[in-house]
Amino acid sequence: MRVLCRHCNEVAKVVASREETAGLRTVYVTCAACGSKQVWQLSYCHDTRPPAVDWAKAAVEVLEKLSAEDRRRVLARFEGARQPLLMGTE
Repeated sequence: MRVLCRHCNEVAKVVASREETAGLRTVYVTCAACGSKQVWQLSYCHDTRPPAVDWAKAAVEVLEKLSAEDRRRVLARFEGARQPLLMGTE
C-alpha cells in the first residue's frame, strides 16, 4: 500500500499500524520529504464481487428450489464444461 503525504504529495513511509476492528486499521506514516508525521485510518467499505464460494452457495440454493426437471434442464447446459459448475461444493 502506498500513502501520499497530505502536505507535499510525496510517498510517505508506513512506520506502524494497528488493527482497531476487523474492518478498520490505524496507519502511522512519516514523510521523509517534509518531515511530517500523520495518522491515517484504512477501512473496509464493501465487496465489488463476493468470494467464489458465496456464488456457489447461492447457486446451490437456487438449484435446490427448482423442480427435478427444471434442475436437469439447467445443469444440462453445463455438461462437458472443463471446470466444475460449483467450485468448492464437490
